[in-house]
Amino acid sequence: MDIKWYFKFRQIRPRPPGQWVLCGPYETLEKAKAERANSKAWDAEVSVPFGASSREEAEAHPA
Repeated sequence: MDIKWYFKFRQIRPRPPGQWVLCGPYETLEKAKAERANSKAWDAEVSVPFGASSREEAEAHPA
């Protein structure tokens, strides 16, 4: 099983918040963390990075 790394992103301003968007896959947890840090903004939310074996599994993962 080949694990790839993902995180989810959404705009929270203006209200109401947008839908979560899947970001990834990334080959390493470190790369996912770096991209997540670059995506942080005052008007956005990002989830913690998580591993998944497929894009479908990642899309089903709660934010």
